[in-house]
Amino acid sequence: MNDLRLDYITFFPSLFTPSNDFFVMPMETKSQQLHSIFDQKIYPSMELRNFRFDFEERFGTKINDLDFMIVIGLYLDFSILRIPLPKSVSEFESAKTRFLKWKDKRKSRALHSFLFENLGGNTRVFFDNGSHEFSRTPIFQKRQNLRFYLQGSEYRPSDLLSYHFYLYSSMDNYQHVTEEAPYSAWDLCFLQNQFIAE
Repeated sequence: MNDLRLDYITFFPSLFTPSNDFFVMPMETKSQQLHSIFDQKIYPSMELRNFRFDFEERFGTKINDLDFMIVIGLYLDFSILRIPLPKSVSEFESAKTRFLKWKDKRKSRALHSFLFENLGGNTRVFFDNGSHEFSRTPIFQKRQNLRFYLQGSEYRPSDLLSYHFYLYSSMDNYQHVTEEAPYSAWDLCFLQNQFIAE
């Protein structure tokens, strides 16, 4: 592993885990680090997967999958709707509670209806970058659709990510879809190979 790569993986917890460094690091600094690591990469999701793998291998630790997905969802909220990232454990716990509520099918009915009425209902269009549904629409169009329909609504992009994850978690033979969800969401944070917030 080269020195630059090693430097990058030491940033992983401060960028992608609910750590103290994540909470105190200003968004400008996060953006600079994200730009230096991910900009000009053809597949940001693949780079993120490798980044996570390198960190876990190098430091012999396993990143909590749920926390990781929530952090990616928070970046997506910031990237699409400019919703600020949490600055404390309590703010992160609130985001986690919101993320977990879509596991309850009774609570997700209204979101389900919203998705079908406005976005066609198929979340794989946004969160399964290995599918033909995902590849049919360019990233800029996905971002435009999310911003158009979610701005001013009670929902956030991370709500759709959570709904997608729990929907496919409840089905047999869809583990590959749930594993891909945070990485596909990460791809939606990029336009022309650059991390972006609009």
